[in-house]
Formats: sequence, C-alpha cells, structure tokens
Amino acid sequence: MSPELSERITQVVAFAGVALIAVSFAFWGGPGALGAFAGALVAMANWGVIRWVALRVTGRHVQSSGRLYLLLGLKTAALMGVCWILLTQVAIHPKGFMIGIGALVIGIVVGPLTLSEKADNSPHEEQPDG
Repeated sequence: MSPELSERITQVVAFAGVALIAVSFAFWGGPGALGAFAGALVAMANWGVIRWVALRVTGRHVQSSGRLYLLLGLKTAALMGVCWILLTQVAIHPKGFMIGIGALVIGIVVGPLTLSEKADNSPHEEQPDG
C-alpha cells in the first residue's frame, strides 16, 4: 500500500464519519449522532491499526510479517470487545453506531477511486499488425 493511498483513505474515512454523524443526527437526533460519533471513532482507530500494519508489511520494514498478522488478529478481537462494550455496557445508540462504523467501508471503497492516476509518459511500443 502506498503512503498516498493510505493517506487518501484516512481522509475519506474521516470525511465519511462526519457526514454519517450528520445523517444519524437527522434520523435519530442527539443519541443517534452520539452513536455515530462512537462508530466513526472506532472506524478511525480500526483503520489506523490496519494502515500501520499494511505500511510496515508492504514497506518491508520488518523481516517477519507473522507478528504483524498476529497483531491484526488481536486487533480484530479487541474491536469485537470494544463494540460489545459500547453497545451493551455504555448503551450507545445501535443504529447510529452501525452507521458511524460504516465510515471505514466507505473510506476503503471510495478512497482509491478519488486518487488521480499518474499519466504514463513513456512511449508505448507499437504492435505489428498481423
């Protein structure tokens, strides 16, 4: 993963989180917006760990990527625990939370689409007809 791509995805996740908080506020008021805010924070934290690991693995800053993959597994377990605590113990608005955490999906899908492709200035070899 290139640093430019990861930065763009981070920007789109943040922007989508803000937009989804506004949508949740429109549908469910303050409690929904608070749930979406919590979901967007979880999405940003989740993306932050994914980004950190992906940049280390693709940048070859480590000799063994096994530990980083273990970290991703532990991150997933921690994510499930955080979501459970927020939804059951803190009683965050579940629909708002679901909308807010969707910012990660939007960022990963839309982020790469917003990058402009670099023009290839090298001449292409012509293929013979035949």
